[in-house]
Amino acid sequence: MAQFSSRPGGSLERWLRRLDRAAEQINPLLMMFAIGLAVLDAACVIALIDVGSLALHRGPP
Repeated sequence: MAQFSSRPGGSLERWLRRLDRAAEQINPLLMMFAIGLAVLDAACVIALIDVGSLALHRGPP
């Protein structure tokens, strides 16, 4: 675990600024993952609905 100095204006503020900058860079990546998973989920639901509708239309030969 990181240790913070006890001086005023020390590394705690610098650490929080670095963490904030890293979060700014990670957020777009996480948003792309979320959108990609939503598209994949929608595609799977559509495929399952389509397979289910095919099974209902089968009749005796």
